[in-house]
This record gives sequence, structure tokens and C-alpha cells, in this order.
Amino acid sequence: MPKMTEMEFNSVKNNFISEFAFEQALKTFADDVNKSIADTLAIKEFRPIALDFERRMRESNQEPYVYCRNLINDLSGYTQKGFKKLMKAGRKDLTVEFLVSDPRHQSLFSDAAGINVVKAANERITNPAYWA
Repeated sequence: MPKMTEMEFNSVKNNFISEFAFEQALKTFADDVNKSIADTLAIKEFRPIALDFERRMRESNQEPYVYCRNLINDLSGYTQKGFKKLMKAGRKDLTVEFLVSDPRHQSLFSDAAGINVVKAANERITNPAYWA
């Protein structure tokens, strides 16, 4: 999985007015990731997806923002299993791509380095070739 470099991280950080605004944006995103995990765990058929996601994020030792950014950039089949199952069930609201596409979080995922994770997330949600 491609990893976010320190330069990429700093590029995103520089998009914010202050360090405080950046930290608040990271906290809001992490809270939304945790809520999405809880919502997914509450649905029996999706529980394994949430548990696997939670385990992989924990094992990566990455903050939710960095882990999710790297996940969007990873198009390997293994990573896509949960995404495909959620999309086929009509639950895009439980995907990382949906969280990244949320207007409240878009500034975290678009940066001057030319890496537009929001665009990639939207493409994956709207293009059935990724999940059909």
C-alpha cells in the first residue's frame, strides 16, 4: 500500500489557517471514522468488515486520517472486499470513500502535491467498475 510521505502530510497541513484548525479537522475525521465503525458493527452481516477494518488500522499504527488516505490509494483486491460488499448492499454511507467525500473532510484529502484523494474516492463510489 502506498504510504503518505511527510511532505504530503505537510502539504495538506499547510492548507489550514492554523495548527488548531488542522488538529480539529483531524479529530472530527477520526470521530466520524469511529462512528462509522460503530454503525457498521451494529449490522450483523457487516460486522466482519468493521472488525477487519478496525484491526488493520490498529495494526498499521497510523492515525485514521493517514490510514484512510492510504486505503483510498490502495486498489488491491484484498482491501476492496469490504468496500464491494457495502456498495453492493447499497451502504455507501459506511465506506471510507463516503467519509472522504464528505464536504467537511475534503480539505484534508486535497493537497497541493497533486494527490486528490477526494476525486479518487468519488470515482470509486460512482463508477460501478470498482464494485459491481
